[in-house]
Amino acid sequence: MRDGAEAERQGWNTLWLCVWEHNPRAVAFYHKWGFEIVGRTHIYVDSVAFHDYVMERRLTPEAHSDH
Repeated sequence: MRDGAEAERQGWNTLWLCVWEHNPRAVAFYHKWGFEIVGRTHIYVDSVAFHDYVMERRLTPEAHSDH
């Protein structure tokens, strides 16, 4: 789903993902594909907290987020 066409076909207008804040290569990769940082979250693996960025890619002009 590189271009988001399948998501749009199914009626979605926004893609979301989480990426670890200490992974600048991943953040840059997703930014290259149109994702922007819109927030932060915490992911827990066992009892270890990982601080992640929430990234969003809007597929349609009317898509909006409440951030």
